[in-house]
Amino acid sequence: MTTWSVGFFPYAEVYAAVASGMALGLDAVSAVFWGVLGNFAPIPLLLWGYDRLMQIPQLRASLLRLEKRGGQRVREVLIRYGAWFLILMTPLLGNWTVAIVGPFTGILPRQLLVFSLLGITLYGVATAAAITTSMDWFSAA
Repeated sequence: MTTWSVGFFPYAEVYAAVASGMALGLDAVSAVFWGVLGNFAPIPLLLWGYDRLMQIPQLRASLLRLEKRGGQRVREVLIRYGAWFLILMTPLLGNWTVAIVGPFTGILPRQLLVFSLLGITLYGVATAAAITTSMDWFSAA
């Protein structure tokens, strides 16, 4: 539950979730599974609740300003790089950010879900591999 929770909340992302899971004694596969699941969970929730979020006047005003300022640039990047942009950037920008900004940049919800999950999973596996490799390296020294 701790690993899932660390992945769920903003700023921690999958890196901290996998690392905390392994530090708590989970094997790499379990740490990646729970970390990815926790990190991915806000995306469908935010997509589902996007219309409700847009009914909050202050949030709506902020998102519309953000859309005017950078929405077109993000659309151009998506057209140019497509799914690779989502795969690489979801864990870097943050899943909460991508889930909120995605709908007004023209990303289809299905694409957002699939490619974000793929990106989060790849970064989770890479984090677990780095931790496992470095632990093996230090224990051999």
